Amino acid sequence: MNKGRSFHPASVSDELLSSGGSTHIGNVRSKNQDYFGTCNSFIAVADGMGGHNGGEVASEIAIKELFRKQRFITTKELAKQVLNANIAVNNRAKENPALFSMGTTLCAITQLKRPAGLSKLALVNIGDSRIYVLADDQLHQITQDHSLVEEMYREGKITKSESENHPQRNVITRSLGTHQDVDVDCWEITARKGDRYLLCTDGLTNELTDATIKETLQKYSDPQMASQVLVDTAVNAEGLDNVTAVVVDIKQGSDSLELLEIPTSPTAYKASSFNTLQRGEKKQNLLQKSSSSTSLLKLIKSFISFLFVLLTVVSLVGHYAREGFFVAFEMQNGAKVSESQVVIYKGTKGGVLWFEPTIERRTALLGLDLNNVELERIEEGISFKTLNQAQTYIDTIRNTTASVKTSS
Repeated sequence: MNKGRSFHPASVSDELLSSGGSTHIGNVRSKNQDYFGTCNSFIAVADGMGGHNGGEVASEIAIKELFRKQRFITTKELAKQVLNANIAVNNRAKENPALFSMGTTLCAITQLKRPAGLSKLALVNIGDSRIYVLADDQLHQITQDHSLVEEMYREGKITKSESENHPQRNVITRSLGTHQDVDVDCWEITARKGDRYLLCTDGLTNELTDATIKETLQKYSDPQMASQVLVDTAVNAEGLDNVTAVVVDIKQGSDSLELLEIPTSPTAYKASSFNTLQRGEKKQNLLQKSSSSTSLLKLIKSFISFLFVLLTVVSLVGHYAREGFFVAFEMQNGAKVSESQVVIYKGTKGGVLWFEPTIERRTALLGLDLNNVELERIEEGISFKTLNQAQTYIDTIRNTTASVKTSS
């Protein structure tokens, strides 16, 4: 059933995590864009972005790049590895035009390499693939979906039941590989021996209720059997999407009598969390190499002078191209304007030379939320000098829309 959509490298540690995983193409899709990886200390699940080129490529690259390292001492170290996977997917997309805009969700769990008595789990997620824990006969969803509908629910714009059946529930607001940088949400939780975790794609959670998931995890003690039954049940329900489930049992950790505390909000890391150290290391290496000979030093000085002039010109062009913000729709192939998401771009409309505008902030507004006047204005793109001005404009539309809905 997995048919090459999983990765199981040789483990570099004793058995800390016992896992079983299953994946299925579903009843509708022509390709399985899900991919998962497992070893004794590290588990990860990815869901290639539907509707984008190369989703199945993105998920496989992400998992294999992630598993270049299996043991981590800190949660931040794990986040850095996820950012490496983001760069790997992004670079592949740049190399091949057919893979442009490919991306993937990602969720992962590992048992940190800590001294005895300090057993901790590190969890990460990007997108709407989820991690659950079954502990003390209770099922808890740990991760928070990065999706348009989930943001609308958290903002109180729709109810929980409305979010479960919303036509835009598959629109995600954060993914791995689509941009050069991405926020990585992280949790650190006590590893308790006997607790059971589930990593899954939205193909499972769109079909099964939490009650069904909990019942299955409790009924089947073997993690491979539990994952297989979960996937089969989702496929038999409707199975409109690819479905993947990996069940993970904690083999080493604290006594289950210790209270399990789950943080209510994650810690987020991005590339800027690591750039300062990287710049310092690069500068030090350059100085060491340049001191080897006087002639080499002169050559480097000449090159730096040339580079400085070149960077000055590029900087001036880049500053002009990246100056300001504008509000417009994020248009995807085949998407209607009414179903498109309103976003705030940074840069100049249409771009300048090779400097293209980038998405600075996503909003919970769709075209169907707008009146005809605002729809036409945003289709053309509305420019602002600052991000605050653009956000104020968005907030005004949202408040107006909310007032109209309330009065009606």
